[in-house]
Amino acid sequence: MSPPGRAYRQGSHHTEDTTVLCYDEMSQLAGASNFDEWFKLLNRQAAKLGFSRILFGLKCKTDATFEKATILSSYSEAWRQKYDSEGYAYIDPVVAHSFRSNLPLIWTGQATTQPQENEFFEEASSYGLQQGLTLPLHAVNGYAGMLSFSNDHGSGRAHLQHIHQALPHAAVLRDFALESAGHLLGKSDEAIHLTKRELEVLKWGAAGKTTWETSMILACSEAAIDFHFKNIRKKFKVSSRRTAIVKAIQNGLITP
Repeated sequence: MSPPGRAYRQGSHHTEDTTVLCYDEMSQLAGASNFDEWFKLLNRQAAKLGFSRILFGLKCKTDATFEKATILSSYSEAWRQKYDSEGYAYIDPVVAHSFRSNLPLIWTGQATTQPQENEFFEEASSYGLQQGLTLPLHAVNGYAGMLSFSNDHGSGRAHLQHIHQALPHAAVLRDFALESAGHLLGKSDEAIHLTKRELEVLKWGAAGKTTWETSMILACSEAAIDFHFKNIRKKFKVSSRRTAIVKAIQNGLITP
């Protein structure tokens, strides 16, 4: 375990004092004006703890569907698409743990007694997710979710040691992240107005249709679909289509 006030840096055989910098940056999470800015700050802080990949997922209440969760991720986009299309959130043992426990979970993808879980871990490993740390999120206002840390193809004894050393600092970062994310989610989006065509574009995007497929359905050009999504992202103050779709679902503008 690293001594108080010191953070582990992956790929190095020594530690250096970064507590003040880490605390300052964690405090900046509360000042973020939108989730894009907030997630950049969170990624930067996770990198200082030696992690290259993170995933933040939060539901407004425990029994809300996973499709309505706010999910921000630096995981492989191919894995995220596979995960969502296959509905893996409903069989992922890490997700299940996060909603029934407050304790941190260090996952290694080792064999379990459930064949379905073994297949899931094997597939996750093929996308580089072999070992990692997940911290459950539970807030007094009913929000629930998880914050996960990992590295591409990180595995073995040295990587597990790294996770153990970073755990206390990651837990503090988790608290800052949960508190600040709750404030962002609490901001009202009622003033956002979407046109009929923008709602149609969002609906088909939520259904998993590509730009080309949506353009065929709506009898317009792919450039027009891109234009509408650009305007939608501006209105929601987000940088990705996925986050815009999540925001629209959360506000009841479209249904999953």
